[in-house]
Amino acid sequence: MKILLFVFPIALTFSSSVGAEIFQINQREINITIPEGYCSINSNQYPDKNIFDQYKRGTKYPENSISLLLNCEVIEAYRKDMGSFWKKHFTSLPKVRQYFKINLLPNTRNKDLSGQEQLIKEVVCPKFETQKASIDYVNLENKENERNFLSALEVGNPSLIGVVKVDKNTCYLAHIEKFLNEENTVSFQLSIISPNIQNSFAVINMFSTPYTNYDSIEKAANTLQEFNRLQ
Repeated sequence: MKILLFVFPIALTFSSSVGAEIFQINQREINITIPEGYCSINSNQYPDKNIFDQYKRGTKYPENSISLLLNCEVIEAYRKDMGSFWKKHFTSLPKVRQYFKINLLPNTRNKDLSGQEQLIKEVVCPKFETQKASIDYVNLENKENERNFLSALEVGNPSLIGVVKVDKNTCYLAHIEKFLNEENTVSFQLSIISPNIQNSFAVINMFSTPYTNYDSIEKAANTLQEFNRLQ
């Protein structure tokens, strides 16, 4: 099936949220606040399930996927076309390159971590910081270093660039991945994750967006930080 690519400018702040979604996990609830301009993908309902399955494909722990948030305009257009008897046969699955994804931290589904928010900075972040990065992200500010690093990347093999931001609640770990787009030209995807305790669950929030230059890192980290503040 043909996949359409959509890229949107990075938003540094969210002026408001558009509501929240509630998930039941082991008789407990987790609430995900949705930023303005984004829509939640229903993992159990057609046609959203097609998109949700695409974004969790290839992940190490697909069963830990909780929520996927994509640009509303693209999703609403896709839903409309898939609701048409004729159009659904010619509608391509959208591949949006800018999105939020929320996963449970592996092996924590049954743990109630209420009041243990300090574990993120005391336990999880130190483990993130010890992970060996392919390059220290600050070195990417040098254009020659950046060019050499990007050219050495292998398609489909994410490369860690380390912890790129720390705040009072969590840390932000980033990687860059090379991929071939529809025109068979090379592009790069930046993904940043942050661990959090939310409604007693340990979660990994992720923001993924195209990598264009060194400034993309700070902008993406700030966007994810703003998302965390909404929760």
